Amino acid sequence: MPRIMRKALLILLLPVLFNSCEKDKSIIPVTYAFDDWIIIEREMPYNINVVDLHFIHEDLGFLISRDSHIIKVVDNGKHWIMQASYSDYKLRSVFFLDENIGFVAGHKPVDYTQLDSTNQFILLKTTDGGVNWVQYYVPFMIRSLQFLDQMLGYAIIQHWHGTPRTYVAKTTDGGLTWQEIHGADYNSVPSLHFSSPNRGIVTDIDGKVYKTENQGDDWSMIVESGTGAYLSNVYFLDKNIGFVRSRHNLYKTIDGGVNWIILDNPFSERELMDFSDRNNGLAIKDSLTYDVNYFEFEGAFIFSTNNGGESWKKSKLLRDLHITKFAYPSSSRAYGYGLGKWYRFDSI
Repeated sequence: MPRIMRKALLILLLPVLFNSCEKDKSIIPVTYAFDDWIIIEREMPYNINVVDLHFIHEDLGFLISRDSHIIKVVDNGKHWIMQASYSDYKLRSVFFLDENIGFVAGHKPVDYTQLDSTNQFILLKTTDGGVNWVQYYVPFMIRSLQFLDQMLGYAIIQHWHGTPRTYVAKTTDGGLTWQEIHGADYNSVPSLHFSSPNRGIVTDIDGKVYKTENQGDDWSMIVESGTGAYLSNVYFLDKNIGFVRSRHNLYKTIDGGVNWIILDNPFSERELMDFSDRNNGLAIKDSLTYDVNYFEFEGAFIFSTNNGGESWKKSKLLRDLHITKFAYPSSSRAYGYGLGKWYRFDSI
């Protein structure tokens, strides 16, 4: 497919610093406890709805909000820096390579009469930790991002012509141009992860997992559930150890996807899960009660593993704990967001 060059804009913004959660020291934070963890709940310093987050390490992370803000979180969540705001766009995905180089994807509210507009979909790039952002116009919606270096990146993209299916695309010039990848016979891709510049894994909504060893030029099917089960949340801790989830199973590989073992999955594919290293993982499962016409939220259960997912400890019901976005950057620290609350997990 031909590459499409889009005009770039440089945006200079002065950051706004908030001392989060220190703004009213009379407010006693809510705390939860389970296993070897304490969870501290505080009000967010901004009235925003977080749609994605990415932590470089436990002291530095970036958030994007539904109302188009980019926020830098430093010092274990003690300080928040409003870095940029894009009122005309809805931001969807954020990814940082390191403390300086990061990317954010967004789009205007979907207008089916303007899908061919040259400014409908954007990719933002920073090389100075979010102080300045360059804006590129791209020809499709980017739903999620991953970059291997400053130039090579992959994305799940979506077209709105006909049935809205998701595909894989690649950039080799830092996001300026993109090339769609159609080597795999997938139906629609909910998740992807590249553990090296050449080796990548994608899941399919029909219960298949595909692998490439040459940047997406060729694909081979390596997992087929046989049930058409929805597979989601593929990610690798390094080039060898990775996970894929379905509704009932947790698939794990320790040889880069050549072989897979099936582990018991005490939650479902739609719950939050993350690993800080090859042994330590956390998962969050909402607890709901159902009636004929409605359901009621009760709280959440936390699951923890220290043996790479072979077994999990389950917390008691933590009432009113509601986390919708989650990151586990180190074995002693994790973060979550939900309904205007910010959660910090501290290992004890």
